[in-house]
Amino acid sequence: MSLLALAIAVPMTVLSRPLVLLLFGARYEAAGAILAVHIWAALFVFWGVAQEPWNIAEGLQRLTLYRTMAGAILNVGLNLLLIPSYGGVGAAVATVTAYGVAAWLGNALDRRTRVMFFLQAKSILFPKYLLNS
Repeated sequence: MSLLALAIAVPMTVLSRPLVLLLFGARYEAAGAILAVHIWAALFVFWGVAQEPWNIAEGLQRLTLYRTMAGAILNVGLNLLLIPSYGGVGAAVATVTAYGVAAWLGNALDRRTRVMFFLQAKSILFPKYLLNS
């Protein structure tokens, strides 16, 4: 899932501005920076989707609910703080941060999911493990 998310996020970060200009024109050029930040939420979304069957098997659906609610509350709070100064880019930063807390950092906070936190972190280093296999 990390490989797939990075395969989308890295090129989109680089190509977001030209892509927005091509598809929507100069009037929407500012959306390129927002897309370049927001696309990184994909990493945490993909991790969350991959983790959910494990959560179900372990009986952690309620934990998923609590972490999702905490992420939503964090997102609203960060939007209130960041949007006045940073506009749409601030909203994108708030979203990526909230997803990261809910889908990844939240795993570090509960002993039942701490192993998942380390597996997710380790998955970012997938090239190292591909070369050693």
